Amino acid sequence: MTPPIAECPADSQAASPLWPGGADPCSPPSPPQSVSQRPLAAQVLAALPSDAPAAGLLRTLPEPSRDAGLPLMRALAERRSSRQYAPAALSEQQLADLLWAACGINRPGEERTVPYWRHPAGVDLYAAMADGLWLYEPRLHALRRHLGADLRALTGIQDFVGAAPLELVYVVRGERMAELTPEERRLYGSVDAAFAGQNVYLCCASQGLGCVFRAALDAPRLGRAMQLGEGQFVVFAQTVGHLPDRPAAAGAELPAGAGRGEAEGAGAERSGALLPAVGQARHSGCSA
Repeated sequence: MTPPIAECPADSQAASPLWPGGADPCSPPSPPQSVSQRPLAAQVLAALPSDAPAAGLLRTLPEPSRDAGLPLMRALAERRSSRQYAPAALSEQQLADLLWAACGINRPGEERTVPYWRHPAGVDLYAAMADGLWLYEPRLHALRRHLGADLRALTGIQDFVGAAPLELVYVVRGERMAELTPEERRLYGSVDAAFAGQNVYLCCASQGLGCVFRAALDAPRLGRAMQLGEGQFVVFAQTVGHLPDRPAAAGAELPAGAGRGEAEGAGAERSGALLPAVGQARHSGCSA
């Protein structure tokens, strides 16, 4: 099912063929199209510039499945870094559960599913997918469209990066920690990102998905491509996808390509082995 897209507040109410019964304030007018030809989300995304932010365009998500999945101890027993992915897209429910597990709000007072060292909103979570780059908004439990370009291949330097359906990117909001030194901002932000990454690991294990937390990336280049603001910087990425030996969710799309990978991080053990099957992945420093 096509995810709902909500328009951002705006004064303009001009009619738009992409928004039945309303206006699309986040994109310029475009020629009429048949609504039956393509899903609404695809029509809206196609009408937006591929390399410019589209602030305000929201993609609503299903409520997280708080009672689904394996018990915690079983999930811990299943947690591992995946080395191969099937080419099926994640379902909207799986995406919603993963993002909420990473840094969603789980109780009054806007407290989150993860602890934080210094600042409750010191790290932003971006979802790079085939239909663009999206920022997760915990307060809304929704994705806000940031860019229309597919940046998955820029989220790492291994061969498998970009083949899986989802690349999570952890961005430290250094400008929110102005009282700290640059070294402290990076340290505290990295710890907070790692908290979220472990939650994603456990959510994936609980739902039969594969993932890998990675530090092998060109952070400055990725930050420029993401058009990050002053004081913001990338620290980690995390690949997520279906395991090849398990069925995908019903109705999942099948984008081209598949990938392999493994967890990588600072100080991890070096490895030069090549992985067989769908492409071969370069990797340096891995943990199982």
